[in-house]
Amino acid sequence: MKSIQIEIKWALMFTVVGLLWMVLETLAELHDTYIDYQIYLIKLFVISAIVMMLLAASGK
Repeated sequence: MKSIQIEIKWALMFTVVGLLWMVLETLAELHDTYIDYQIYLIKLFVISAIVMMLLAASGK
């Protein structure tokens, strides 16, 4: 049961971080005006996603 709680905790954290990133992209107009910069800034999210996945795997 503890394993399921850990997975749910990390899934919720990853979901919240992903949603916050999407909101920040929209507020920064990376989908409209500054679409050229999105390809570079998305790498910041990829790095944070990898770190979160590694932390989740080490917590199991």
